[in-house]
Amino acid sequence: MSLCRSLSAFRTPGNQLTFYHGDWRFPPGSRGGSAILRALRFASSATITHRDCPMNVVQGLQAIRDRLVVNDADPATISTVDIFLKRAALPAAQSAAAQSQLQLVRMLMRTPASNANVRIYNDLARLEEELESAAVTAQAVRAAEEAKPVPKTKKFYKQQKEKDDKRA
Repeated sequence: MSLCRSLSAFRTPGNQLTFYHGDWRFPPGSRGGSAILRALRFASSATITHRDCPMNVVQGLQAIRDRLVVNDADPATISTVDIFLKRAALPAAQSAAAQSQLQLVRMLMRTPASNANVRIYNDLARLEEELESAAVTAQAVRAAEEAKPVPKTKKFYKQQKEKDDKRA
C-alpha cells in the first residue's frame, strides 16, 4: 500500500488537502551522516499528505549526485554524496525517507564535510538554488491550476432545480 495516493477527482468540491511544511532538525547529540539518516527517519514518520509524498533517500541522493555531475561539481562534493549514498543503502537505513531533494540538499549543506570545504558548500548551494527555482515554478503552475474555476457537481444542479420547483 502506498502512502502517496492521488484523489480520484482532485478538483472536485469536497476533496480538500492539507499541506504541512516542517522544520526538520537533527536530533540532539547527532553528528554527520547518521544524524541525517536519523532526522530523515523521524521526518518519514510525520503526517504525509498528497504533495508531501515521501521519496526514498537512496533515490534522492542518486538524483542529487546526477545533478552535481551535470553541474560539473567538485570531485570532493561527489565523493561526499557517495559516502551518504553508501550509508543510506545499508539495511538499517531502509526506512529513511525525505520530503524532497531540496530537503536532502539542505541537510547535506549542514554536514561537517561541507562546512570544512567551501567548494562542497558552494556546489550544494548552487544545486539548492536550482531546486528552489524549480519549486517556485512548480508552485506557480499549481496556483494557476487551482485558480481555474471548479465545475459544479450534479448534486448542485439537482438542488437548484428543487428550489426552482418549490418557488413555482
